[in-house]
Amino acid sequence: MRLESLISHADTFVFCLTPHSLTSEVCRWETNLATRLGKPIVPVVLRDSRDAAIPPAIAKLNFIFLRDGDEFDAGVDRLRFALQADIAWIREHTRIGELARQWDRDGRRTGDLLRGPALEFAERWIAMQPPQAPSRTGSSPPAVSPLHADNGAESPDR
Repeated sequence: MRLESLISHADTFVFCLTPHSLTSEVCRWETNLATRLGKPIVPVVLRDSRDAAIPPAIAKLNFIFLRDGDEFDAGVDRLRFALQADIAWIREHTRIGELARQWDRDGRRTGDLLRGPALEFAERWIAMQPPQAPSRTGSSPPAVSPLHADNGAESPDR
């Protein structure tokens, strides 16, 4: 549960590729969770591995190479750049995703939905999604705009 919470609260998930990480059940679980939560994933190759062992969600991404013999400083610069890209949007993604998961855990009570300025901000945030940013988390759309779900009408609180 603690590991799930740490990944949930993280803005970005860095996956270190090694032959061992690609066969680890724990690493597979972590990667699946990060994918399900819509976390940006930054794959860092520490040791060469068989391409067939790389999960499809990771294989399609741009890798950062930090293997023995690779230019370490350049790799760290690429990692830093990847972690800082669209960071304001990604931090809000993390915050809204956590609000949505809390809303799910609390039974999706209507009174806990975003309203007024908070809802307007969340809807503006969705509209400003950068092209390379992760998709919204699986729970966030209902938590952001379900006020119209029953009958399509605007909320009186808006």
